Amino acid sequence: MKKIGSKKGVSPMIAYVLLIIIGISLSLIVYSWIKSQLPGETKECPSEASLIVSDYKCRPGKVITIYFQNKGLFSLDGFFIRASNESGQIPVYPLIVVDNIGDVGIATFDLDIRLEPGANINKTFSYGKLNQIYELGVEPFRMDGKKVMLCKNSIIRMEIEGCT
Repeated sequence: MKKIGSKKGVSPMIAYVLLIIIGISLSLIVYSWIKSQLPGETKECPSEASLIVSDYKCRPGKVITIYFQNKGLFSLDGFFIRASNESGQIPVYPLIVVDNIGDVGIATFDLDIRLEPGANINKTFSYGKLNQIYELGVEPFRMDGKKVMLCKNSIIRMEIEGCT
């Protein structure tokens, strides 16, 4: 005979509910952990930022003076500069700023002054480790507080002649 008040099905039902709650809780924990590991919103340099090399002069002693002009619509805080010692090679060797001791591959303007649109500046670099410069790579940047915003749309890559 069947009992009307049988509780045999209650225990498995509670087990299923607990399994579903545990599964959802674990998925929320994993989601929040993954979200915290991903980088936040990245700010980029405006596409209208533009730095050009107007001229360069190779000097004795493995030194090159480069003349820059800001042709963009936004001010710039500095740039990364690299060179290659073979024709057709991507510039990967950072140049040393002669004016500032310790600055390798990065040239910044004065702390309170940015390179405004239309302004010119020249910087002198040493390429002591390289025998000759065949190509330059220049990537300007802007600062947002303490964060560097690279101007990826404004990277300069140019061939250099006569720097031996």
